[in-house]
Amino acid sequence: GAGTAIPLFSLRSSEDFGIGDFRDLRYLVDWAYATGQCIIQLLPINDTTRKGGWEDSYPYSPVSSFALHPIYLRLQDLGIDETEDFKKERKELNSLDQIDFPKVFKAKMAYIRKAFETRGKKDKDSPAFKKFVKSNSFWLDEYCTFCAGRDSLEPEYYAWMQYHLDKQLSEEVAYARKRNVYFKGDLPIGVSAQSAEALFHPELFNLDSCAGAPPDYFSRDGQNWGFPTYNWDAMAENDFAWWKARLRKMSEYFAAFRIDH
Repeated sequence: GAGTAIPLFSLRSSEDFGIGDFRDLRYLVDWAYATGQCIIQLLPINDTTRKGGWEDSYPYSPVSSFALHPIYLRLQDLGIDETEDFKKERKELNSLDQIDFPKVFKAKMAYIRKAFETRGKKDKDSPAFKKFVKSNSFWLDEYCTFCAGRDSLEPEYYAWMQYHLDKQLSEEVAYARKRNVYFKGDLPIGVSAQSAEALFHPELFNLDSCAGAPPDYFSRDGQNWGFPTYNWDAMAENDFAWWKARLRKMSEYFAAFRIDH
């Protein structure tokens, strides 16, 4: 099939907030359908949050191989009102020549936190939220604990964000499939040494070594990606359960994968 590869963050509409978000995929799906394409490949969309700086904009160093990045939430779908201040800030961010990742992240997280304080309790009491937490407990509990320790906030906040991220992305996946358009996921081969997986499952990694690339035409000194290498022997002992769980989770959104590198 024919398709297009694109970073989600580069999709832009007048309704987003300084960076492409999940709802922007709908416009791309419509275009792909109209032009006879059936595949949309995205760069990684996993959470890379550490401090909200420029280093977090690199999509191939996830802090979780299961969690989605909160920067891709559509704020209006969280119940955020489009006040004059909201519109002014959105216009300012959308008018930039290039994405200002730290500025966008700070602004969006402030609105997301406000939405959680307004509707978080009601959402957490809903059957849909409870179902999401239960079916994703194999990774969600550890991820939320990891984030709560990093930011000194309650774990439930991160579960709530992941619930809405899953809901928003799943809506776009369903919309695309009705038009016979399918998403292809780009999965980083590695994970960050500062990740939930490395914290809770250090036995699966060689944390005293780093993956990278040897010198070549593009990099005379080679590249050190900073990812711990995998302890494949340890992974084999439980029949590669971590990898199977990762692929099974991402298969909820993607019909095909590219594993990089």
